[in-house]
Amino acid sequence: MIVDTAQGFKKANTKTDGRQKVRKRWTPPDFGTVKLNVDGAFGKDGAAGIGMAVRDYKGELIVAAFREVTNCRDATDSELMAIEEGLNLAYTWTTQGISVETDCLEAMELIKESTPNTSIYAFRISVIRDLLRERVSSLVKISRDCTNVCHELAKMGRTMRLSQVWLGNYPSGISQAMEQDCNFMIN
Repeated sequence: MIVDTAQGFKKANTKTDGRQKVRKRWTPPDFGTVKLNVDGAFGKDGAAGIGMAVRDYKGELIVAAFREVTNCRDATDSELMAIEEGLNLAYTWTTQGISVETDCLEAMELIKESTPNTSIYAFRISVIRDLLRERVSSLVKISRDCTNVCHELAKMGRTMRLSQVWLGNYPSGISQAMEQDCNFMIN
């Protein structure tokens, strides 16, 4: 058992099944860079939305957005759309290096430069690869637990069928998700 004053008692994870371990909490980027978190939401009815949040090294929100997306093939397509749109959003509102975080391993594998891409997503992946080369950036796989804000934003885009952008703040409906992601209070 591991004792953590913030989380109490929990069983130690001693599995060694070869899977890559991913961080369980959102952490701020290094000074001089920003972090772009993205998520896509795809419903059984074909409705889709994407959510994006750009935060600085203090964890403060620079810009957040959600959008309904149309002509989305599946959940992977929505994740790729979120990465593409999120990079465009981050490039518009900041000049710093960008760390892109997604919880979609499939999207990450498709984007890897070493992977030849002949998938149905080939054009979008080509655009994302070009965007990633424009500025110092990295693409990181994170746990679903680290994308609460973007998950909520993507759901809003899918269900509300709207697009919205917030600069320097966020809708009151996602303040709890911000606190869950950052594990600290956001003013």
